[in-house]
Amino acid sequence: MSEDRYYLRFKGRVLGPFTSEKAIEMVKRGQITRQHELSPDGATWSLAETYEELFATSRTRTNSMVSESKKASTQDNKGNASQWFANFDGVNQGPVEEDGILAWIAKGKVGKDTMVWKEGMANWLEAQAIKPEWFLGMGERAFSKKTDNEALDTKAWSDQAIAEITLTIMKSRGWMLFLGIFGIVLGVLGAIGSAVLFILEISSSGSGPAKAVPVVATLIQLVSCVVWLFVSILLIRVTSRLQVLQIQPSVTSLHATFLAYNRFWTTLGLFVLVWSAVALLFVLIVLVSGVRIASVDFPSNI
Repeated sequence: MSEDRYYLRFKGRVLGPFTSEKAIEMVKRGQITRQHELSPDGATWSLAETYEELFATSRTRTNSMVSESKKASTQDNKGNASQWFANFDGVNQGPVEEDGILAWIAKGKVGKDTMVWKEGMANWLEAQAIKPEWFLGMGERAFSKKTDNEALDTKAWSDQAIAEITLTIMKSRGWMLFLGIFGIVLGVLGAIGSAVLFILEISSSGSGPAKAVPVVATLIQLVSCVVWLFVSILLIRVTSRLQVLQIQPSVTSLHATFLAYNRFWTTLGLFVLVWSAVALLFVLIVLVSGVRIASVDFPSNI
């Protein structure tokens, strides 16, 4: 292998040639790692780790890692603020303190094989080699984040707790099923009746506010019935989830049931809020238009 020049192949691009001094400097900076491909002539390529003049032998490298790790630990124990650099996204990032490195690890920017460096280190080294403790708690930290962001943790619920919760919420399933079916029937009949009234109001004679008010009223009624039908269907889905939970009591079934509960109550709350706002706006428009409510022929079932 030539010691005079090196070509670097990175993401399909060939860079170089670089002199030996330049290549060694790039190794120290982490711009050339053992996994990069090098060539002395730009035609024959091999992994950079085969160039012993650029990388130490495995035994020497291991000893160097241990030595650098001890140096870094000694400096940290002395209370000096560690200004770390890390090589990712194709450039050297930093300086940051150790908390910054840990944040990069949490975001997936820095991995075990990412090259890191700090003042006092002779060479750039893999993060796991210089600070293995950075990665010891990755599983625990990820699990902790998951339990903070999610309502359920499979290890936090015992079979007895699930059974007790299931028994409690199953007591109201009959009423929910009754209200869901009643709401669907009422929603279907109301939607059909409102549609017929809306057509009749549209085709009736007259013009101006006296006609517009009952037309808008029947339209509001029609939309309300359709939304109410949808809310009733959501309630039926809650009862279906409860039945699955009764047959197969588990954390997954319990989670799905709570999600169905949340969807139902959220939709119902939005419906009541929007309907109240629309009704209030409608009344204000009627008052501003000067139309006398008593003189308007509203649908009899509003």
